[in-house]
Amino acid sequence: MAKKKKKKKRSAKGKSGAFSGFKQHKKTLKAPIPAAFEGHESKLSVSSWHNVQMPEFLWVALILNEFETDNAIERLRRIAQSWPNISELENRKVQPGSLSAIAGLNGTARAAILDTILQVVESKSIIAPLCNLTQLPSRSDWVARFGEEESIEHWKTLGRTVENFSRFQGELATHTCWFISLVGAVSGQMTAAEHLRQGLDEMRSSYPANMKLVGGLFRSEAGTMREWPTGWPEMFWNEVYDKFPCSPARSGREQPEDYPAIVACAIGSVAIAVSDHYWTSRNRSDDRIHETAFGIALAAAALANEVIELRSHTRFSGLASLRTITECAINLSFLVQKNEPDLWARFRLYGSGQAHLISTKLNNDLASANCVDSLWIEAFLQEEQSKDFINIELGDWSGDNLRSRAEESGTKDLYDSYYDYSSSLLHGDWLGAATFGTTWDMNPFHRLQRVPREYPRNIPSVIPDLARVLNRMLDTLDSLYPGLTFRLQEPQLPEDGEAENE
Repeated sequence: MAKKKKKKKRSAKGKSGAFSGFKQHKKTLKAPIPAAFEGHESKLSVSSWHNVQMPEFLWVALILNEFETDNAIERLRRIAQSWPNISELENRKVQPGSLSAIAGLNGTARAAILDTILQVVESKSIIAPLCNLTQLPSRSDWVARFGEEESIEHWKTLGRTVENFSRFQGELATHTCWFISLVGAVSGQMTAAEHLRQGLDEMRSSYPANMKLVGGLFRSEAGTMREWPTGWPEMFWNEVYDKFPCSPARSGREQPEDYPAIVACAIGSVAIAVSDHYWTSRNRSDDRIHETAFGIALAAAALANEVIELRSHTRFSGLASLRTITECAINLSFLVQKNEPDLWARFRLYGSGQAHLISTKLNNDLASANCVDSLWIEAFLQEEQSKDFINIELGDWSGDNLRSRAEESGTKDLYDSYYDYSSSLLHGDWLGAATFGTTWDMNPFHRLQRVPREYPRNIPSVIPDLARVLNRMLDTLDSLYPGLTFRLQEPQLPEDGEAENE
């Protein structure tokens, strides 16, 4: 047996105070709206830092990537203080300090600012990787001062820079937004009301000591002017996409090998324990409630055992089984909570109605499926009454939905834990398709595009979740038919290893 490793604490992603919590979302019909968008749904447009804005500031990014933070900030401050006035800018619809803004200066002003950049950074090698881009705005002026023979090291440097600057909330992107604000103020391209100007100037001069306090302000300010007359960002992405091959992410997650050995017997024993209790609590052959309650639990136990036998606890089929087992647990709990004979009968008749629908489609050539055992379906249809008297219900069997049943039966925690994620995978929406069909291209020049997966996707094991849900189901069954003492010991997940490099 593998030595147990101390379980890593999972990071509380999404719980930072920098983001609005789910309870702060306003719900409009079925769409929860983040607090930041409330009241502005029709007024706000979303722009991409990574796709659109970052390529305009690659020269700033190269400086920030080369020097320590304080050193880089001081150099950028010196460059900004020498920035030409807005009157020298031929195209005023570009963002302050951007490559397009530099290209939009008249020839004299452009030469002056490029000379200043060279003087401040002290080495043309720092900016040289930029000169390899054939569509660079005013490329000849950049090459004249910073050009070097193209090398693989140049591209590696540029790739690392793009990767480091890809996240808008990150420090390096925030430094760039501060620089945009400073250049905008110095050049007169970005103005503020008189009563705000002094405060903004103090914030800019105190940066980066006050970054946590004012970083959000600079990021917001940097997004006020985003028109791209040159089309440079897309030209950049197209050039580097054509130049370099993709690099599909590799999985770092190894399938835990000790789980089946530890848990297989216990999971298999669930069906045995439920079956034994079925016979000890069975008094007559026409007790349909008893038959239904145990039938639901036995189906769930059989599916769980199949996950172990097929070693699919880290694969899609294991997650699909967990979803079905969870629905079984919620339905059983709801039926027991209500404890109404008519509701138990409705549950069974709904299943018969589904069988009637399947049979009708097959017999009338409206459906063709090799996986359907039509003889068994016909036999099943005769259990309750003649199929001619069985209604086909197209809605939910309870007249409501699974979420409502979970809320009423005290199993909402199971619904919240397992329904949403598994629904995306089972319904084939984009989350599910992306999870199992594709992986990320880790080449920083390819904008995290999705590419075909070259290996099966392993997910975290569902075994601890199966134990949790099965135990809840055993508790429910025991409350209806006391004496069922068997419970699973809920195992702790071994250390995950590295998550997939997605």
